[in-house]
Amino acid sequence: MKKIAAVILLSTSVFWAATAGAASANPVLVLLVQLVMAKIDTNGDNSVTRAELSMAEDHQFKMADKNGDGLVSHDEFEAAYVANVGQLGLPWAAQVFQTIDQDSDGFLSRDEIGAAAGNVFRLADRNRDGIVTSAELTSPDLLAP
Repeated sequence: MKKIAAVILLSTSVFWAATAGAASANPVLVLLVQLVMAKIDTNGDNSVTRAELSMAEDHQFKMADKNGDGLVSHDEFEAAYVANVGQLGLPWAAQVFQTIDQDSDGFLSRDEIGAAAGNVFRLADRNRDGIVTSAELTSPDLLAP
């Protein structure tokens, strides 16, 4: 379940980053990404690889796709989103969904969810080595463009 929350929170981060400007100006976003990356760190080495993120994405997608059609509908996304971030997140669920739904077809594909999480990962990976370390997560310019 923590992997589901992690990718949904990463998706929320993508929305916040797109609408709120640089993350360095948004301490809530920085903290959110730090917490999410810590949850995705499956081997406890204080870093997150793209492989760890991909595993979390796969797990989240399978859990959110309740009817097994290979797509996550708005209703499925909203249910998973609220289950993981609570009712306080409900006002943002539709906006997050629309941000991730790049082709505007009303469904989230595995590729769209992966792209959203990958965008946050690329921003956090400041030295571009494919690993987000604890040092990068504590950088004052975390997720800044």
